[in-house]
Amino acid sequence: MRILFVVSEIIISEPLGILLLSSICKKNGYETKLCALNQDDLNHQILTYRPDLIAYSAMTADIKQFKEFDLTYSHIFKELESIRIMGGAHPTYFPDILDEMLLDAICIGEGDNAISRICDKIIMKRALTGIPNVISKEDRTLTKELIKNLDTFPLPDRDILYQARPHYKLLGLRSVLTARGCAFKCSYCYVHSFNKMFKGLGDTVRRRDPVAIINELKLVIESDKNTRLIRFADDTFIYSVDEWFLEFSKLYKNEINLPFYCLMRSNTFTEEIARILSEMGCISVGMSIESGNAQMRSKILKRYIPDKTILESFRLAKKYHINTYANSMIALPGGSFKEDLITFRFSRDLKVSAPTFSIFCPYPGLELTDYALENNYLNPDYNYENKYGSPSVLNGFTDQEKRMQVRLQHLGPLFCVLPRFFTPLLLLLLLKLPLTSFYHKIGAIFEVFILSTRVFKNIYPRNPFVFLRIAYDSISYAHKSDVKTDNILPVREILTVEGGANRDVKRFKNV
Repeated sequence: MRILFVVSEIIISEPLGILLLSSICKKNGYETKLCALNQDDLNHQILTYRPDLIAYSAMTADIKQFKEFDLTYSHIFKELESIRIMGGAHPTYFPDILDEMLLDAICIGEGDNAISRICDKIIMKRALTGIPNVISKEDRTLTKELIKNLDTFPLPDRDILYQARPHYKLLGLRSVLTARGCAFKCSYCYVHSFNKMFKGLGDTVRRRDPVAIINELKLVIESDKNTRLIRFADDTFIYSVDEWFLEFSKLYKNEINLPFYCLMRSNTFTEEIARILSEMGCISVGMSIESGNAQMRSKILKRYIPDKTILESFRLAKKYHINTYANSMIALPGGSFKEDLITFRFSRDLKVSAPTFSIFCPYPGLELTDYALENNYLNPDYNYENKYGSPSVLNGFTDQEKRMQVRLQHLGPLFCVLPRFFTPLLLLLLLKLPLTSFYHKIGAIFEVFILSTRVFKNIYPRNPFVFLRIAYDSISYAHKSDVKTDNILPVREILTVEGGANRDVKRFKNV
């Protein structure tokens, strides 16, 4: 049986979910292959591989592309008698995609057990019924399952990635999960909705055994001699100095001792944790700011972290020689362009090693989107067609302010790093000039530069040809956006997906 995993793009951050599913499939004797909608010759992939199962992994921002791909090749899939399923964030929260794309099945939540059960049913030519976390065209009932023991599965299958992108094997970055889930309830994130969906089935924040993680890292390093930096891909790596952290930190320092990057929050980044992380080999952390306005941050974003705590966390990072990667959102519902500039200055004054800015993009089902609708910041007939990175679709900003927000998104990181006396050049001149497309290119190049030199240091191969190939991939990905001119783009007739769906989609709460 041949399984073709389809994602929107393949970038340097390893798609651990797909790699794990591929490993499970291979363990059961099935063949797997990986391709990307935006980067591969899909016609050649399908006709030469002739998959029995098409497994889409979709984020909501990319759902339009999945629909177009599926429609384009529907006649071939029918001829091959290929089964088509979809997993990932989009079907989890917007199960109507099953009928919209006439899929055979969708996976809600975790698919580690579901994928092997689906494959077994296909081999036996049986309907995809009675599978936990799966809704099929034959069976609309949903039995939910939350995986409790994360150490029962095989290691992620990196061969499927290197088969699709051979030059990525030369990268020095390897990603590992130590846990699943997040304990926080930020209004712009779906994680707390996942927690509600699977409430009562066990703790949604689940940690792996420290010894199992160390054994995986040893095997990764042994098989990939190019490994120079570990990326812990958990939503929040450490919550407190508990028994698990103390055990893992000692094992990592004594048996792995490689530089690493992880995601943290300012309210969990205490001096003791910063010190231990530094001693372990942490060279960079992702620690988002989200807004420079403390009231907006707590009341609107449900991110209850005061300015004092954020300032202290970035001071500690600098004290322990840990570089910081921090995103901030602008164009928030109820906000103003003046507050966007406050957010910019706050990030600049924190002296973030690699700052980034993003324009809030409303997706259905988010608490923050509901807030925007309830307070008339978003039109009720808005159909969620905007793409991430496009001008704000919220009411309350003028067209000129929306254009300036896009330019701030592109130039903000550069001017956070430049000496402060350059700031008036940005605020008084550059944000007003109709050079958005040029700023977009500059911003993409600079973003890749600061991430590769300050956050993910020394991961690029020394081979100049491979380096250029990977750098081109990274810059192309960072440059993706609907912002091509200085006009506020008309919303196109599309459907959109780490959030959008069609206007008639049922909320995940109805599942």
